[in-house]
Amino acid sequence: MDIHKIAFAALILLPLGSQHATAETPAFTADFTQTRAWGGGQMGQVYVAGDKLRFEFRHGPKKIIQIVDGKADTVTMLFPDQMTYMTRKGGAQDLLPGFRAQTPCTNAANVKCNKLGTEKFGDDTVETWRIVPQRSPISVKVWWDSKRKMSLRQEFSDGRVATATKVAETKSMGRDVERWITAYLLPNGQAGEGGFEFDKKLGMATSERQPNGAMYRYRNIRTTESKAEWFQIPKDYKKAKPPKMPVMPVMPMRQHRAPGNPMGNPIGNPVRNQTKPGAAK
Repeated sequence: MDIHKIAFAALILLPLGSQHATAETPAFTADFTQTRAWGGGQMGQVYVAGDKLRFEFRHGPKKIIQIVDGKADTVTMLFPDQMTYMTRKGGAQDLLPGFRAQTPCTNAANVKCNKLGTEKFGDDTVETWRIVPQRSPISVKVWWDSKRKMSLRQEFSDGRVATATKVAETKSMGRDVERWITAYLLPNGQAGEGGFEFDKKLGMATSERQPNGAMYRYRNIRTTESKAEWFQIPKDYKKAKPPKMPVMPVMPMRQHRAPGNPMGNPIGNPVRNQTKPGAAK
């Protein structure tokens, strides 16, 4: 199969709940690993500077480099074995998990999003948002931490609830992190639990586990000066024509990830312990 078509097909499987880095994110490099709930996963090296990201990985024996420009909303794929490249419009499927968003609606396509105001949530004052996806009768209210750029609670109109609670400040792999528990409750009482670590210096979640077994982690994180060549197309590469991809069917609402959810948890995952606004510590 054509390696260009393989690359485009593989990227569709990346988490849909991810957000790109912001200008406040320090430049860094890291090793990235991800395991999917249905099996398989991916690993590679990440290079981040502001709202730009470079991800080097392999598909079989072939090396592929993905460059995402959040400001320009473009994705460039480099194929070193063939010395070719392709550039197209970016999308949520091209982003890695953990990165911050300015609002819960950043990169959330086909949704109606309104800021409702502010509310007290535990010891914090947070923003509240109402999000209504197109072609869906289900809406979600989000309690949004504008400092950490992440949602602390999500209540769906069909009764599903997801809540994040900070449980500790500690060290993880030599870095200062906040440890959070993510709790989910379904209308039928089914519950489950996940969690993530929020890196205080990077301002992003650097690891996460979901109750369905999915997980990701950034390891060997090194803050550094950014380099222009991370995001450049080599001069001797030739432009390749993007392959025609089949139209992807719209997924049912229950399979989509919660808008603005930095933990990347699929909507409807069972979890344990429900915390009401004002009770989170």
